[in-house]
Amino acid sequence: MKQRLASLFFFITLTFGALAGYASTWVINPDKIASFDETHQDQLVESLSRYKIGVIFDKALKADPSDLVPIRSQTLIPLVSGKYVSVYLVTPSLEELHIGLVVNDFSTLQGEALQEFRKMLREVVQTFQDMGYGDYLAFCDFGKTYHSTTGGLIKGNCWEMIPLGKGYVTNKEGMYQLAPKIWRKHYVLFDKTPHFKKENKESVSRFRRMLQSRLTHNMSHSPSFCKPTLPWTIQISDLKEAQQASRECALAELQKAGALYSSAPADKGQGHSKCPMGTCLLDRESCVFCKKEVITSEEMLRTKKMTVLYNDDPYTKNAHFMVIPLKHEESLHCLPPDQFDEMIQGAQKLNLALSDIKNLVWFYQNGPRAGQSVPHMHLHVLHRPDPVTLSIKVLNELAGNKDKPEGPKDYHMTQRWLLERFKTLGLDQP
Repeated sequence: MKQRLASLFFFITLTFGALAGYASTWVINPDKIASFDETHQDQLVESLSRYKIGVIFDKALKADPSDLVPIRSQTLIPLVSGKYVSVYLVTPSLEELHIGLVVNDFSTLQGEALQEFRKMLREVVQTFQDMGYGDYLAFCDFGKTYHSTTGGLIKGNCWEMIPLGKGYVTNKEGMYQLAPKIWRKHYVLFDKTPHFKKENKESVSRFRRMLQSRLTHNMSHSPSFCKPTLPWTIQISDLKEAQQASRECALAELQKAGALYSSAPADKGQGHSKCPMGTCLLDRESCVFCKKEVITSEEMLRTKKMTVLYNDDPYTKNAHFMVIPLKHEESLHCLPPDQFDEMIQGAQKLNLALSDIKNLVWFYQNGPRAGQSVPHMHLHVLHRPDPVTLSIKVLNELAGNKDKPEGPKDYHMTQRWLLERFKTLGLDQP
């Protein structure tokens, strides 16, 4: 029956697509997409039409997403063990080296355990640098479950770290590739990627030996460990590929939500970008997070050493915050112990305030190759976005629709709600 239904919609799709002159046409059940009202439907139709992609809405569509999405799980392989923090290899991965720092419970990490986590993170970063990597991506998905080769399951509480880029991006010759960033962000936020790689055993073995040696001999850090990178002036090298990668990610999520399509969309639309080929993607002579007007306009909470900002272009409605130290520092691993501890404690309190929201993610980008666009470290604390709603947002942006999902009322409402949550839970401001 399911096959007959799919065949029927496929036939309808082809027919409507041909009549409309579209390169492809999507059949979507709008009831399967959270908060997807008629306004969103109109926006989607308008946006996709610019790419010669048609849309048909049909609430009877019952395609099973499990038939479309390959289910993948990751395994943790122990490398180095500490008293409170253990270092694992995460496999399979998008990269040849993918490391996880596992603790008992990130939400209560404090005291000696927090100190050991900070030290282990710094030693892992130094080992990355010793191996020739310049940047890294880090995140903790509290709703994710891992298999362990030592037996059992590990849920959340794994600070995943992916080293990126051999050597530093230089001010004179830095070429910034957007497409890999888009796939990596897609991988972090949705645990989906176009292809997994098999870990490089030689790199893994080398990493393990070097990290163990650093921990055993208490080695000092290199002069470049906290190397400042301002000013940033980095050129785009693959704008067209990046637009295609964004479009593929977005359309793939629509399919996984239960939509059918007639054929792969043709690359007819040119899209829009704030940064056309030949101009700078990142051009930072100064730091926007050090400007009082920026902090004031987006600030939710503040302490003596850090602030919590609301992301002005959020991935997810009313639940995308950034924990930022007030003193300028470009990298998490370079923060002094007191600021590092306060950063983690602030994120922990945000987790408590957002405890009614499932699938929280901590997300950190260190360096341009990891997608860091402001040279002032900031830890994202967000609700894992609904992939379909975010995909619609991406397609809208690629089609030139600059409307943001949030307005001033949403910002102030979120601020009031967050303050009330802290008061209700008996939390002082983080």
